[in-house]
Amino acid sequence: MKITFLNHASFIIEEENFKLCCDPYLFGSAFNNGWSLLKEENHEKQLKNLTHIFYSHEHPDHFAVPFLKSVNENDRSKITVIYQETLDKRVKKFCEGIGYNFIELKNKLPINLSKDVNVVCGKVPFYDSWINFSIKNKNILNVNDCVLENSNLIAEINQTLKNKIDILFTQFSYASYAPTKQLRLKTAQNQFLTLKKQDELIKPKFIVPFASFIYYSNEENRYMNDSINTVMSAHEFMIKNCNSAPIILRPNQEWDGTSELDNNISLNYWKNIYENINNLNYLKDTSQITESELIIKSKNYIKRLKEKNNFFIVRLLKLIGLFKDIEIFVQDKKKYYNFNIFSGLEEINFTSKNENLISLHSNSLAFIFDYNFGFDTLIVNARFTSNSSYYQRFKETFFLGTLNNTGRYLKLSKIHKYLDKNFIVKCLEILGLKKRKNPTS
Repeated sequence: MKITFLNHASFIIEEENFKLCCDPYLFGSAFNNGWSLLKEENHEKQLKNLTHIFYSHEHPDHFAVPFLKSVNENDRSKITVIYQETLDKRVKKFCEGIGYNFIELKNKLPINLSKDVNVVCGKVPFYDSWINFSIKNKNILNVNDCVLENSNLIAEINQTLKNKIDILFTQFSYASYAPTKQLRLKTAQNQFLTLKKQDELIKPKFIVPFASFIYYSNEENRYMNDSINTVMSAHEFMIKNCNSAPIILRPNQEWDGTSELDNNISLNYWKNIYENINNLNYLKDTSQITESELIIKSKNYIKRLKEKNNFFIVRLLKLIGLFKDIEIFVQDKKKYYNFNIFSGLEEINFTSKNENLISLHSNSLAFIFDYNFGFDTLIVNARFTSNSSYYQRFKETFFLGTLNNTGRYLKLSKIHKYLDKNFIVKCLEILGLKKRKNPTS
């Protein structure tokens, strides 16, 4: 067996007549020009003769459509995409539509991909999934972005696999908006505590910190880089606090999955990049959406929600405090607007002396209205500012589009799609109706 790390959350596993690539996001920006790779490298040699591609979830730093389209059309029929079973089949339809083979992985059910390779994939709300590769009695668990601060979720993985994990690939830094530096530092520390919890409960022989080799690459969100965990700090934390041996990989580095490594060369590779993070390329959005376009887009957004959801339920939920009106400052227009989930966007005279509003670019606001995944994208790319309490209100108002993006709708006839304890808990946490567990608990 051979493991080749490519970049960010992407690596290749090779065994006889089997070559699988995980989550190939290898070039360009992601999340509406909000993220970029710390360093792009050429992987042409490493990507030859792929037999499979695994995608953990639909976020563009994992499910990168430009990569799929960059593969020669004649080679696509030789590659099988494997992905978690979903309600909407959107990823399946897209991949098959451009020439790839496709296998849906049923939740927690093992499947053989080749004579020597068996996999099990498990779903984690909202979008994420983990996967375990069993290759000749060696188990490689990839939990990528899965939020595993809750011990019960880790226990479910252990209960499903019932095998010793040899290698754990896991995220090491934060990946969503935090309003203040204090909160960003806390979130970064919690990510380390989550890593420690995985070490204690999963007990792998090796831990490979990955899926965080990006920077916030827009002028609007570069402040988010002030508290990120570097792979050097992750390595230092693991040496002091984890029993598993840390494996630090750089782009195109090969590893046999068995031997301990001297991490110094890779640490120095990444150290040079982190030290120059302020000198990396930062994008600036020069496009502007007109006021009339924004208003039309807001009404189209509401129309789309009404087609899929029962708005009587929405009205009831608004009565108990969800879907409140949101005050928005559009930075490039220097104007204030109100958004109401029934009537849409309209300009207002904002007279409040406090900071209870959302401040963003017209492009970002349009992106929310244009796509069901638009609000989720904004939370991840952090191209806006707010305070903590109003940010929570913001999430409650635009949560419905995010919900619809999972193939779930506010309809009594679709209630069976919500009958999953972990999914319900995650929804309550997002809406602020349930406190998220601290990784130390």
